[in-house]
Amino acid sequence: MRRAFRCRRIAALVCVVGCVGVACGVGSPPPPISQASLVAHWANDEGVRIAFASDHTLRAVGLDHAPGAEAGSCPAATKGRWDFFGPVNDSGSSSSDESLTRGGMIAVHGKDGKDDTCTFIAVTRKDGQAFGLCLAQDPEPVCTDDETLRRSRPVRSR
Repeated sequence: MRRAFRCRRIAALVCVVGCVGVACGVGSPPPPISQASLVAHWANDEGVRIAFASDHTLRAVGLDHAPGAEAGSCPAATKGRWDFFGPVNDSGSSSSDESLTRGGMIAVHGKDGKDDTCTFIAVTRKDGQAFGLCLAQDPEPVCTDDETLRRSRPVRSR
């Protein structure tokens, strides 16, 4: 039940992101990243580290002070799941789906045991040829260079 509530909350956020970022003409959609490129260790200068695995699991450290995580909801170290959001549809909403293999927004569900403990979106950014991830809770995420997660190394297959 709690996961369904969190999924609806993320879907509502993506609806707002889609409207503000595309339909309302404020900006362009985030550049899509492939699953092969996302599956790696990502880190920033603030101490946040996330390892995205190809089986849609993740391990993270430092989410308790991540700029985009819901205040106070994330433990310092967590395991969880991730998936890409699909394109925004005509009604202005989008949903996350593990079958998608690329996207510009990634749903992250941190877990503590069986319950979601923190939920947020990683929005892709691109500087030249390099991708970055900005953790977001609002429609127009603004990440400083210190807050932007950068790919550090691939994740080995399990």
